[in-house]
Amino acid sequence: MRPTPDFMHWWLEANTCFDDCHTPDELFGETSRLTRALGFECFAWGRRRAVPFSQTCPWFTGTYPAEWLGAQNQCPPPGLLFWDEQQDAIGSLHGHGCGATFTQRSRDGTWQVLCVARRKGVIKATERLPLKLQLRSLLELLEEHLERVEGIYSPILLSERETSILRWIADGKCSKGIAAILELSEHTVNFHIKSILRKFDSPNRVLAAARAAALGLI
Repeated sequence: MRPTPDFMHWWLEANTCFDDCHTPDELFGETSRLTRALGFECFAWGRRRAVPFSQTCPWFTGTYPAEWLGAQNQCPPPGLLFWDEQQDAIGSLHGHGCGATFTQRSRDGTWQVLCVARRKGVIKATERLPLKLQLRSLLELLEEHLERVEGIYSPILLSERETSILRWIADGKCSKGIAAILELSEHTVNFHIKSILRKFDSPNRVLAAARAAALGLI
């Protein structure tokens, strides 16, 4: 679907408003304003990072009740889910007639969720596709601008050779086997592996390969 002029105007305005935010609280305040403008009384945003592997529960914030935000222990499946009064629907909120939940995986393997709810007025068929575009755009804008204001995103940059070696490590090959496959000396392979371990701050090659896979780097 080609974006309509109305959608492009909405996106440009939303992007400008996010540009003016300097803290996470300001970003979430702007998200609240934008979701209300879409006809929803409250929202919840959640994030679950790909690593560390032991932290499997997402963290939620927003204008949903605190009890709801603190009780969530899983991310919904990717894509868009519409719900009504069904209390077992992921993202559903007791006392609100209908809403939607959009989930997607970002480039570093992080799962992000945006839930919106309102008490009255079913979500019509004509609303669904525009709402999908808007919720997806809000998630992408939040990801981009949270990285900016939090200053925590530092991508791991791998050379082409390091990426190739990591893939063979993930396939179970040892240094000698990788050297034979890539027609390199074993010393050269081990040199690259040491560089990989430094970049991932990892004690061993297997964990580095696992993290690279989780982050979508191999």
